[in-house]
Amino acid sequence: MRNLLKITIISMAMVFGFSSNAQVNEGNRTILPFLKKGYRPQIGIAPLAGFQKTKHVDDLDFVYGVEISLQCPLYQCKKNHIRQQLSIVQTKREGFSALAFELAPHYKLPIASDAEFGVGPHIGYQTNKITLLDTDFTSGVFTYGLGGSLNYAFKSIFMGVDARYVWTTKPEYNNIKTESMDNFRVLAKIGYKF
Repeated sequence: MRNLLKITIISMAMVFGFSSNAQVNEGNRTILPFLKKGYRPQIGIAPLAGFQKTKHVDDLDFVYGVEISLQCPLYQCKKNHIRQQLSIVQTKREGFSALAFELAPHYKLPIASDAEFGVGPHIGYQTNKITLLDTDFTSGVFTYGLGGSLNYAFKSIFMGVDARYVWTTKPEYNNIKTESMDNFRVLAKIGYKF
């Protein structure tokens, strides 16, 4: 748990530090922009679908879910921007299912007029359920990781791809600890921004 906290703090500091260094000379930083006149959250919603490779599993798992995103209400840059992404993703295979809730601030860099690249950390929580001999066992784990995204927007419609590496704490079922659920995930999305 201590390592989880350290990695999360370092990752968040890197994102905010990188954005600060990129903007500080121009005086273009805004703390708590949601309190400022003219703040527009630009809420976006998109279904997600893709594949996940879990560390101790041979096969790829299909992953699906939904993402809700908005302009970060806590810290913002004028030239580039930080976008908060809240995702809920689920995966299922025979005898196992998982549901993950993740919050990921991405620092977005424009690479073309309607396209941008994003990078940032995430923190989250995942519930796991395994079924053995018709008996269900559940366990929750904390997750943290780093990811990158590539997005293209056409007016209010956007589409993109996210790639993320996820580290987890070790799940415990009936006081028995198992291997971590570390995984690499690639998700495609298409959504609408309000």
